[in-house]
Amino acid sequence: MRTLFPKDKHMTKLQRFPAYYITFMYLGSTALLLYYVWPFIFNLDARLLITWAIVQFLGMFGINICYHHLVTHKSYTTNAFWKIVLCYVGGLATQSSPNNWSLVHLTHHRYTDTDRDPHSPNLDNPVLGVLRAALPLFMSITISDSKVNLMAKKSFDDPIFRFFDMTHMLWFWLTHGAVYFFLGWEWFLLLSVFPVALVHFGETAINCFHFDLERHDSESDRFWWIWNILIIGAGNHKLHHDTPRDYKTDWPIDLFIDRIKT
Repeated sequence: MRTLFPKDKHMTKLQRFPAYYITFMYLGSTALLLYYVWPFIFNLDARLLITWAIVQFLGMFGINICYHHLVTHKSYTTNAFWKIVLCYVGGLATQSSPNNWSLVHLTHHRYTDTDRDPHSPNLDNPVLGVLRAALPLFMSITISDSKVNLMAKKSFDDPIFRFFDMTHMLWFWLTHGAVYFFLGWEWFLLLSVFPVALVHFGETAINCFHFDLERHDSESDRFWWIWNILIIGAGNHKLHHDTPRDYKTDWPIDLFIDRIKT
């Protein structure tokens, strides 16, 4: 079985690149966040509210509404305009291209909480578990599972998704580069670096705290709406795995999907 795990001897350099790239962006943005954010916090800089709004925007619209529900689970259909807008926003979060993200997530659903789950932290070593949940370098991501590929085929046949598969890094660098060029270093931190790091924190939190679905019940998931705000969706994770194509389990993004679906 071939994987995106970088140490896999069957991998080519091109296939390893996304794992290295995303890990570098995660660690780089996190390091800049931890180094530069404190003056903003100590001075109670109100602009941090803008950062949080962008985090919610990137996570909810780019990752959850687009990559998660539209591309991966095909929970709804929409027109070309919204596909382009949402795929563009998803690329700004630096979490791979639409279809690559889809393959990882479909594999997670197929092999939940097993050794073949790409990013489950359910391992004997908690440190390695967190690293596996957070960084693609430590994930084991199947790319040749025939059933997963069949589930993803419709998305790979979509020309808009394929276009953003090839160009998502271009739009990321052009957009965030423009923020730095026109608005300067501080706004670059607030509008680009901090949000990218925090979106990754949200995804890592989902991977770390929403495993071992057998232990989840209605009582443990009663605060799912709080999770939705903190980690940008999929708060009731067991319900999502029970009904993966039902976006109605994912408040508040379901309200927006209702307005753009066709």
